[in-house]
Amino acid sequence: MFEDSPTEYFLNTELIVHAGGLGERWWPVTKGRIPKPITEVGKKPRPILDWIILPYVVAGMRRIYVTLWNNPEAVIEHCKEIEKNSDVKFTFLIEPPDRRLGRAGSIKYYLEERVLDEKKPKLSVNSSDIIKINPIELAKFQAIGVKKGFAGTIVGSPADISQFGRIVCDPNTKVIKNFQEKPTIALPKGEYVNTGMLYLDGSRSCEFYTIKDSELPMDWERSAFIIKMCKEGVIRCLEAAQPFKTWLWLKSQQDFKKVNTIDLEKFLEVTSAERYLGEYEPNNNQ
Repeated sequence: MFEDSPTEYFLNTELIVHAGGLGERWWPVTKGRIPKPITEVGKKPRPILDWIILPYVVAGMRRIYVTLWNNPEAVIEHCKEIEKNSDVKFTFLIEPPDRRLGRAGSIKYYLEERVLDEKKPKLSVNSSDIIKINPIELAKFQAIGVKKGFAGTIVGSPADISQFGRIVCDPNTKVIKNFQEKPTIALPKGEYVNTGMLYLDGSRSCEFYTIKDSELPMDWERSAFIIKMCKEGVIRCLEAAQPFKTWLWLKSQQDFKKVNTIDLEKFLEVTSAERYLGEYEPNNNQ
């Protein structure tokens, strides 16, 4: 479905931004006053969430799903301001207050609730990684892969040293074998830093139902169905994130200080964030 046109494939994709974490390593930046996704960053300050979604909005995405848990009201309020000043619309996927679901668990829950469409591709992204990417080219890579029998794409980085989880691939085909957690070592050939960006075809959405409630909270890297698909050889890595060239991560106070020296409009090659997301008046809220 939608594979014959990368643009159609992209526009029928459900973009899911995961913005519900506690942001414990982010505490020195905000002291818990606001959720991490609405921390203002960049030389022309806007919330992190804005910079994450901007490439997709520029490419034509107008419906965005946001998973929430910790202090959801503040993120919802900001998103509603964007809605007032643009044609972007948000759907909020709020985790139940009595239990954590994780990224994969949230998708499962809202598929079961029929908020997410089982037939549509899913693009799952973190709320702490600003990635300059051409969404149509990403969708083209994914759609061509689907026609060849692949189910998904994970965006990786060839960074020399990884402080994050890594992707283990066949060095020639980039077919993913497995994932390893946060080793701070030099990456050998065929291994990439995991940016947390997963593009999964709608034909595999039903796999989320296989997650057991007893396994929650769960992120997709640990799910049995992703591990199974890796064994099947149906997920590829797209080497599309270059540290500080096309990928900025925000995990610590040091990262926050670095990103604040960067003109994020220039970084993302967007002439005006206001054109797509409306005007924003910095609150100096951290």
